[in-house]
Amino acid sequence: MPNNTITSTRTRGETPYAIVKLTPNDLEGKDWVFLQEWASNLNVTVGLLLHRILVAAIIGQLYVEKIPEI
Repeated sequence: MPNNTITSTRTRGETPYAIVKLTPNDLEGKDWVFLQEWASNLNVTVGLLLHRILVAAIIGQLYVEKIPEI
């Protein structure tokens, strides 16, 4: 899998940021369907759902809000 992660940490009080780019080939079709169903259950976009999951992972938590049954 190609590394599409771009990160940059700045100094002088600026907030660090990360850009994560996913392509359809990065996940299996069934995983995209799962993410779409999960996002739909939350009434948010897949992008926002992935943002929430990433933020939770960064602070050492699991994001488990309204996960669909597998």
